[in-house]
Amino acid sequence: MNYKKLDISIGWLSFLIATIVYFITVEDTASLWDCGEYITAAYKLEVGHPPGAPFFMLIGRVFSLFAGSEADVALWINRMSALSSSLTILFLFWSITKLGKKIAEKDGDEMSNGQKIAILGSGFVGAMAYTFTESFWFSAVEGEVYAMSSLFTAVIFWAVLKWDEEMTMIKRGQLSPEIRPLRWMVLIMFLFGLAIGVHLLGLLVLPAIAYVISHQLYPKSNLKTFLITGIAGVLALGFIQNGVIPGTIALASKMEIFFVNSLGLPFGVGAAFFFILLVGILVGGLYFTRNKGYKLGNTVILGLIMLFIGYGSFATIVIRSNANPPLDENNPENLVTLHAFLKREQYGSWPILYGEYFNSKPAKQSEFKDRSPNYDRRWVVSTSSGTDIISFKDKELAENYIKNSGQNYTMDEKYFMINAGAIENQVPVYTQNTLFPRMFDRMSEQKIRGYKNWSGYDPSRKVPPSQLGEDGRPLPTFGNNITYFVNYQVDWMYWRYFMWNFSGRQNDIQGHGDEFRGNWLSGFNVVDEARLGAQGENAPYYTQHNPSNAKFYYIPLILGLIGMFFHFLKAPKDGIVVGILFLLTGLAIVIYLNQKTFEPRERDYAYAASFYTFAIWIGLGVYGLYEAFRSFGKSDYKKLGISYAGLVFLCLIVDMSANRGMPATASILIIGGIGGGAMLAMTMLRKINAPKVGAAGFAILLGISAPMLLGVQGWEGHDRSNRSPARSLAYNYLIGLSPNSIVYTNGDNDTFPLWYLQEVEGLRTDVRVANLSLMQTDWYSNQMKMRAYESDPLPIKFREDQILMGAGNTDYVLFLDYEIYKRNLSTEKANEVIKKKIEGNPQLFKSALSQIRRGLAASTQAMTPNNEKAADILQKVKAELEAPIANPGYEDYVRIDLIIRKIFSDVGNNLISADENLLKQLENAAITWTQSWDFLPLDYAMEFVRDDANMMSQPGGRTFRYFPASGFVLPVNVENAVEAGIISEEYVDQAESELRFNFRKGGMFNSDVRGLSREEVMMMDILANFDWKRGIYFSSPGGSDVAKALYGQGIVHNYGQVHGLTPIKREAANDYVRDLMYENIINKYDYANLAEDGVLVDYYTRRHTSQYRNSFIDLVSKYISDYELSKNAGASSSSNLKDTEFYADRIESIINHSLEKLPIDKVFDFGEPRATGRRLPNGEQVYSDGAVPDYVKALFQVGKNESAEKLAIEYMAQLETMMNYFQHSDALIAYQSKQDFISFAMNFLQVYAQVVVNSPDSEAANFGNELDQKLTRDVVGKIVEDLSNKEVKEAIRGGRTRVRTMEKEALEFAKLYNALLTENGFQSDDSGNQ
Repeated sequence: MNYKKLDISIGWLSFLIATIVYFITVEDTASLWDCGEYITAAYKLEVGHPPGAPFFMLIGRVFSLFAGSEADVALWINRMSALSSSLTILFLFWSITKLGKKIAEKDGDEMSNGQKIAILGSGFVGAMAYTFTESFWFSAVEGEVYAMSSLFTAVIFWAVLKWDEEMTMIKRGQLSPEIRPLRWMVLIMFLFGLAIGVHLLGLLVLPAIAYVISHQLYPKSNLKTFLITGIAGVLALGFIQNGVIPGTIALASKMEIFFVNSLGLPFGVGAAFFFILLVGILVGGLYFTRNKGYKLGNTVILGLIMLFIGYGSFATIVIRSNANPPLDENNPENLVTLHAFLKREQYGSWPILYGEYFNSKPAKQSEFKDRSPNYDRRWVVSTSSGTDIISFKDKELAENYIKNSGQNYTMDEKYFMINAGAIENQVPVYTQNTLFPRMFDRMSEQKIRGYKNWSGYDPSRKVPPSQLGEDGRPLPTFGNNITYFVNYQVDWMYWRYFMWNFSGRQNDIQGHGDEFRGNWLSGFNVVDEARLGAQGENAPYYTQHNPSNAKFYYIPLILGLIGMFFHFLKAPKDGIVVGILFLLTGLAIVIYLNQKTFEPRERDYAYAASFYTFAIWIGLGVYGLYEAFRSFGKSDYKKLGISYAGLVFLCLIVDMSANRGMPATASILIIGGIGGGAMLAMTMLRKINAPKVGAAGFAILLGISAPMLLGVQGWEGHDRSNRSPARSLAYNYLIGLSPNSIVYTNGDNDTFPLWYLQEVEGLRTDVRVANLSLMQTDWYSNQMKMRAYESDPLPIKFREDQILMGAGNTDYVLFLDYEIYKRNLSTEKANEVIKKKIEGNPQLFKSALSQIRRGLAASTQAMTPNNEKAADILQKVKAELEAPIANPGYEDYVRIDLIIRKIFSDVGNNLISADENLLKQLENAAITWTQSWDFLPLDYAMEFVRDDANMMSQPGGRTFRYFPASGFVLPVNVENAVEAGIISEEYVDQAESELRFNFRKGGMFNSDVRGLSREEVMMMDILANFDWKRGIYFSSPGGSDVAKALYGQGIVHNYGQVHGLTPIKREAANDYVRDLMYENIINKYDYANLAEDGVLVDYYTRRHTSQYRNSFIDLVSKYISDYELSKNAGASSSSNLKDTEFYADRIESIINHSLEKLPIDKVFDFGEPRATGRRLPNGEQVYSDGAVPDYVKALFQVGKNESAEKLAIEYMAQLETMMNYFQHSDALIAYQSKQDFISFAMNFLQVYAQVVVNSPDSEAANFGNELDQKLTRDVVGKIVEDLSNKEVKEAIRGGRTRVRTMEKEALEFAKLYNALLTENGFQSDDSGNQ
């Protein structure tokens, strides 16, 4: 048997199978999340988000050349990921066979044919198993960096095994030393350099490589060697990650700044000098070590050279940024700005080994750390003494500034510290810190609640004052900290993902720790139902029919555990190497990422390399089974038994804290039964003298069940062919927009797919996509001022220097009251502002003036003068205030201001006495009486903000900008609006002359808005200057305070996928927007082929379809309004309304269109409850979930009973699965998951109420009656009864505990159900008994 040829051939067969699988299931176009950005960057060699992935970009560009058209570019870049993944499978196969061969040839033994077959089978099984794993398959079929990153991990690990193999063969005399195995180390260093240009995950192989080297050089290793090797490996990892990657560029950056700023040399000389010096040192070192015969040193330097050559792909970032492409994130045009780009500063930092808790008290700001300086190449204006005044990117602006200043300033181009005013004492330092901080995020109340829930934090715990946090509550204990780490970061955010890949998955809905969403499954009810409640036929509909619902019955896990045990038993050093890699790519990443609760998406892709490592053990599990046949004796089984007993004991301990049953113990018993049975079966083959080749084949047959299960169960959830959710989403955002318009987006999925569609497919390049998250930066805001394709620059009038972060004073602009800022202005300017407000709001001013005058007049009557003069003044003031004013103006404002000041002055001088409450009311009135007319023309207000002369100083010398009003007036240029396609000519007469909006409490604001951040300031400037020459749209009306202010005033309307600024009067706007929505939703939008059989509708796709359904509901509600008007108007109406039948048919057709494109049997309409803000009669929050109840209600409302009944039956049948789930699950699940119970019950009761009222004798009503009885009797009744019989331990005073029944909770749940009945119009049992 020619083992070498078979090894090569079967390896390539594995590659071929994987390639076919991935090519069949690959997504045909761009996917969600970062894929659209990566594909865009690769296709046109643009600059994506830090650190840029330049090597991925370059290879992606090569693959894009195979595309027949722009529409195929994404497919070819996706195929690049597919090929990277199948190549990973190839090298995984060869890595497994090398490890297996090393075991078989231990001590120089020759392999038998049975061993050869078993080893080749091991490689094939392990490779095929990883081919079909959840996380790896997900990344293999989309244009993301993780597939290529996995390839580098696989190739590097295979290469070090090749080095190890050759070194062993040289020692045994099987290979000549002249072969130079160190060439593999040089190759590995080059691969590391390339890997850095894809993703840093590839570097995690380094410590494992250190152990391979150590075991080869020091065969008789001990604990000391083990520890030194580990330290050396970690230091090497740190050297490359922190020294080579940012460190090299940091040194080059510092040298460049020094050469330009201090020595006055031209730009680029410092960087060139550094690299010449670096090359000189490396080349000199190479020659020196070669001449001296320092073989190891020569190899190290050669390796460093190759590392830097591979790292050179980052030159692409600087080169392409200088071309100023439309996508140019962070604008890294030189090594100075590239340094900040590589440090990923925009993503912030987090503590890992030492730091604060979420409620730690901050130190004094004077003790805060300094922020890193940021330099940029700019023209700097300086005084004759050398003091820098201001800087500009454009030379002409700097020259104009000097010319207009009238000063003897000088100008020089250099590297300018652009954040000089925001460096000192800017990074918070905390007085209360802990080792290994896990719960540190204080910016999100939601995340803090998550910390508390996962850690068991007790806010009522009694602690000394020194242990009270900033919120007045106790700091978490270190035990809370570790509990959070174990329960959330390890168990939920790693172990759960691990089990997805090797045990099974409940569904694809993103979970946050509950029993309903995103958990792992085993396929064994004794395990799954103890952990998650009823599964199988009693699971919720969205789990039973979920494409990601997969059960592997522990088979891959068992095979991997056999392989792990066998590996450590037969080759402990190699087991350590693989184990180190497993830990570094798993647990070490968990520790480093320090993940917070409520992540925006599942993060299993980050641990794919860990699952790759376990797949090695899955493969070796086959050889382990063969060894059970070939050589396992009593001593081996004894060791296995001891290991297994330890696992059983550990599982028993784990189950002591289980909510229900003993799932861990049941799991390990099942695993032991199946795994032990397989090994005993192999041993029995030896007893019957089975041939070795046959035994090897049987071991492979047992092992091949793992990849077969993974592939069959996982196919439906990974076949992304024949669909286009991301592209369709982008298309729907763009297609309905007016020409040359602006659309504001917020996150990844409403931005990156749009970039892809514009940059790659060339669709709607006239539209400017403005991402508000990125607009928080200066570089992006300035890029928005440039033209891009057919899109005009955004009309931002702020100068480039005014937009600079930290230096331009636009980071945050406050709303200030006139009384506060008028002292900062000249008298002339202050008077101009208040006159503008009065003149622009005459009626509002008159009304407010009358009200304050009446209030002041009444107040004077309640005041007591302390002498005759004061009495006389009070009388005159009262008379003046009661005198009528015909045309109030600025003088009257001044007079009221003087009167208020006079009253408080006299009170202070004891000339007048007044009640304290009256004075407080008067003080409040003096502050608030201007609010109703606190409006300024928006263009005037923004001109005020842009004027540097109006900035206000604060303690410490820093200055800031502010808005002179909190309300704004936006005039409407109707002619421009028509020409721009914002409105049609028929609505010209219905257009408003001006639009008003404000940022005070009311509308979408629960309180007054304190100020606006940079991106919102830019939005305000655009509004002030766009003059209705282009449409303005929002992907979400809640994405910014500016959008909220406009939406709250009814001047932003839903157009379907976007909301648009509409200058039409409200009544007419409803008609205009309704027709636009209908055209968009029914005739223009693409729904990604989701209704077709076999097309995958996964969670993140469904999450975006909720937007579509909400738009369908909104459109239906508009037609229902017309239906009701038509119905009430009658036949005699002379209006433009059509008859009721038209509207009824239109509503039915809209809902049918929704159900046709987004069928509820595939595109689930429930499964993620969301709070509505309403309360049930018992005070519980109302949760909502889905659109179908609104569909049913609308159909009944317009008399389309047949359609309503049909939909109601289908929907109630789905909801019945929720009844089955709660009926067959532990009652505590319903009690502890009230939001799911409330949401499902609300959905059912709403639909049922509509059915029994509108079609009481229908099939739907009969079905509803059955379910109603089932819910009341079998579900709620059972829950209440089971709760009342349960016992619970609770703490009492003195540190003791007591046991009580849960009758209180049972009564509480019964009252909850009664409240749900009442809320939906049903008679409830007021006694609370069921």
